[in-house]
Amino acid sequence: MHGVNFEIQRSEYLEEASEQVYPCLEKVWDNRNETIRFVFENELKPGNGILRVNFTGEISDASKGGLKGLYRSKYQGPDGEDRFNYLTFFAPVAARFCFPCWDEPNFKATFTLSLVLPNELMGMSNMVRLMMN
Repeated sequence: MHGVNFEIQRSEYLEEASEQVYPCLEKVWDNRNETIRFVFENELKPGNGILRVNFTGEISDASKGGLKGLYRSKYQGPDGEDRFNYLTFFAPVAARFCFPCWDEPNFKATFTLSLVLPNELMGMSNMVRLMMN
């Protein structure tokens, strides 16, 4: 799995067939290849499952060359005050700067993104909105 510049607090694998949960015992980082290997007590069986990863990371700053993953960009509003946009750039191998994932052009991943914003702010996406409260 790929990942850059974040910290993993907890990870586990849920085997769908048995609903058995296997905690990750160790995470091995390979900074050169920008990958993470999750080590479990036993070899995982072939089949469907869910890898749950709880992590935290930092938002990059466009003014410091951080135009990968999720980043912040400053602009001036009509009143002359500094304002900020939060943007993403995932293509072709930059999603790994936002969250742990298999980040290769030949892998097509699906994921759900939720935004919680104050009423005076607007969230925008290039994908279909599924729900708005």
